Amino acid sequence: MKSIYFAIGLILAIVGVVLIVIPHVPVSGSSLLFDDSFVVPGGMHYYYYATFYSPTTIHISFDVTEGGDRSVDFLVMDETNYQRMSEGQAYEYYTAPSRHSISKTDIKWVPPTNKKIYFVWDNSLSFDSRLVSATFSYEHDQALLPPLASTFGIAVLSGGLATVSYGIHPLTPSSSRIHIILGYIFAILGGVIGIILGMGLAREENEDDKFHGKSIVVISLLAISLYVLDTLVFMRVLG
Repeated sequence: MKSIYFAIGLILAIVGVVLIVIPHVPVSGSSLLFDDSFVVPGGMHYYYYATFYSPTTIHISFDVTEGGDRSVDFLVMDETNYQRMSEGQAYEYYTAPSRHSISKTDIKWVPPTNKKIYFVWDNSLSFDSRLVSATFSYEHDQALLPPLASTFGIAVLSGGLATVSYGIHPLTPSSSRIHIILGYIFAILGGVIGIILGMGLAREENEDDKFHGKSIVVISLLAISLYVLDTLVFMRVLG
């Protein structure tokens, strides 16, 4: 019976560690920004704009499917230069993502932050319209599990360690069962009460009380430390 409790507790502890770690392991993901097909009339241009408030990688993909030689100028610029372009004045654009006389592109680019960026399909040098299919998405890191899973994992880990302790040293009728059970419950919850109960049990003459009292203190300290660390990490992510 002791080995069963020990095995169950060990499994719970491993599951708890996994739940604690996984929410803090980022994986690559992407979110759709723009997905549309549109006509760029001859002698005119079409634009899409967006503002990026943090550093991110943009995946730009489009294909000119119909019209003339199926080519356009793809120009990326800030708001000031777009206004100059619209008014027929001299303007500048970002050379890295911009392309001239192309029918398709599939590129990645890191745009400047806190600026309205214009993506322009320019067909001003042609009399024929162009049909364009474009998709924009941004790449980012995301967690496999929400932060709450980490908090739940700490409770599972603490419960697993408590079960392991019981498997190592089962309670006898002479032990302070109620105090020990309450001590483990508060230890799992990460409460200071668990430390107080554990220290009280550790001073008893009964060997069960001493063993479990020490276990309760250790698990309480571990749980409190992990809860605090998890909270600080979560607050840093939100910040």
